[in-house]
Amino acid sequence: MEWLIEAPWRHYPAAVAMALGALLAIIGAQRQVDGITRPIDDPAKAVTWMRGFRRTIIGLAILGIGAAWMWQAPWLLALSLIIGAGEIFESSLDVWALTNGKELRLGPRVTRRL
Repeated sequence: MEWLIEAPWRHYPAAVAMALGALLAIIGAQRQVDGITRPIDDPAKAVTWMRGFRRTIIGLAILGIGAAWMWQAPWLLALSLIIGAGEIFESSLDVWALTNGKELRLGPRVTRRL
């Protein structure tokens, strides 16, 4: 595994990963702007913003992983993976709640028999 981390050609795929991550983050930020500028009464306002946030976080995590590989920074790799995974989980849960929340029932379903 060390041959991959210390490979002299690692700069090329790491730069590609960083560029793709930056592009994904920019696309996500544009979607966030689209979500935040929608009218207040638009039902898709929050879910559009949250999907853009999730895409931005994924892009920044990929960018951080590429930078960690290029600069051989294990602390940056750990931060990118931990923060990225946590935020992706939370934002995915938020998107699910925004799209399926109206069917959500709290507590057990109790049927009454007469």
